[in-house]
Amino acid sequence: MKTKQSNHSNEVDFKEATNEPTGDDTKSVQMEVKLEETSLMHSNDTIQLTSLTKSDVVGMEFDSVDNAEEFYQKYSEVIGFSVRKDELRRAHDGSLKLRHWVCFKQGYRPQKYVEQEFVPDHSHELAGTKEVHFLRSHRIVKESDVAHAKAMHYVGIKTGQIMDYLVDQASCYSNVGYLGKDLQNKLDANHHNSIVDSDAETAIGYFHAKAELDPPFDSTYVTNAYRKPLVIVIGTNHHRRTTVLGFGLLMDETTKTYTWLLETFLKSMNGKKPNSVITDGDKAMANRIKIVMPDCVHRLS
Repeated sequence: MKTKQSNHSNEVDFKEATNEPTGDDTKSVQMEVKLEETSLMHSNDTIQLTSLTKSDVVGMEFDSVDNAEEFYQKYSEVIGFSVRKDELRRAHDGSLKLRHWVCFKQGYRPQKYVEQEFVPDHSHELAGTKEVHFLRSHRIVKESDVAHAKAMHYVGIKTGQIMDYLVDQASCYSNVGYLGKDLQNKLDANHHNSIVDSDAETAIGYFHAKAELDPPFDSTYVTNAYRKPLVIVIGTNHHRRTTVLGFGLLMDETTKTYTWLLETFLKSMNGKKPNSVITDGDKAMANRIKIVMPDCVHRLS
């Protein structure tokens, strides 16, 4: 890690060190800040903080941002000014690239933006006052309309009918200021946001965690009052639609029980074996598939 002092004597930049050689690398030295004293070690020589120069500070290396800030805080205490954190930059991965500290008396950058260029000419026909409301950037769904639409949607009124009602209340489409699809998109976005942290998401998260701890959990789930596993055999028909081919309520999950299940299934299918089977990680089931249906391709879900 390096600090780079700016031209202002009471401000300092802290930047992430790179492996690329720079002109300052030959001058870089390790410095140890002694917080209990008003000095630091520079190439085994003691330098007073009150007499630090730019050449003393440029090229300093620190193990962390906290250490760099600690040094600058000590320096400011000795010199006689207060420190304020200023600019902060991060890389795309969130790691720190630059930290800027300044004297507390230094001014702030004005929080205003200056227009640099303006082109009033267009290469297309401009919309009139009656059509401009329907251009995308001007179609804004008001929150009051969203709340009204959600209440009507809750009692079973369709979005198209809600839009007709809003247009009727406003006398015309131009007074509404948006289209029916804009209202639908807004309702969909609100619905999506409302279910992100809902009970369904919580339940799915629980089942994923349970499946990691207990691989057979998700497909051999005990569903009846007698705590017996229910195995459902599901396939696809010639229309590629999901079809329930059969099911079995088992006494246990032993190899003998799975043998009976597979043989009974094949008997009900007139001996026709599937080309492939997808099951959970139950070892007893996997062993029986190899014996009862040796030519079948078996994969885990």
